[in-house]
Amino acid sequence: MTTGRSNSPWDILGISPTRDPDLIRQAYLRQARRHHPDLFGRDPVRFQAQEERMRLINLAYQSALHSAEPKFAPENPKPPPQNHCIEHGQAGSGQCLHCGKAICARCPGIRSRLCNRHVAQIVLAHYRRRVIREWVPFLGISLGSVAIGLSSGWSLTLIATFTFGLGLFRIRFSGWRGLLYFWIFPFGLMASGIYSLYEGLDHLSRAAQDESLWRQFFSQAGQV
Repeated sequence: MTTGRSNSPWDILGISPTRDPDLIRQAYLRQARRHHPDLFGRDPVRFQAQEERMRLINLAYQSALHSAEPKFAPENPKPPPQNHCIEHGQAGSGQCLHCGKAICARCPGIRSRLCNRHVAQIVLAHYRRRVIREWVPFLGISLGSVAIGLSSGWSLTLIATFTFGLGLFRIRFSGWRGLLYFWIFPFGLMASGIYSLYEGLDHLSRAAQDESLWRQFFSQAGQV
């Protein structure tokens, strides 16, 4: 460990010097949840940078424990065990099927035995397919009707027919709102189709980092 205030174990852990091993451990877990490389698995550059950052955090943790009260400090200080969920700071209740990483009851993929990194990959792939499935035909109809010289009336009719069909397909995911769409049939179904186009893009932009969206995805897993 190099000398200097900016590289001291206390600065790296983000706490004032202390001899309390519990405070040191809590500080370590906070930093691990913030900088663990698995949180940046989709970005190779940041993943590599966080690996180095995590190495310094581990060294700082060991160095800080050496200064803790001897009756509490372990003989060979080590980071928390591998069955600890880094994302939520809880004891793991399972392991990811793909990478073996510990997952806890708060992880969206606990029932499927997937860590957050692999959950994010699955959800992102799902919404990418959805956007392609909905937007390619929509743009094809919109641009194609102009390219072949259809009148604006026919173009709007084709677009309205597509959004009507899309709304009819997506209405089963709308719950009680589906009754409202049917109440103002057919304009409600066209509005539902247009909203589905927007929702697909919105979910795609959120898919890599939004845990609430992951939970929604797995709650509808039997429907998609």
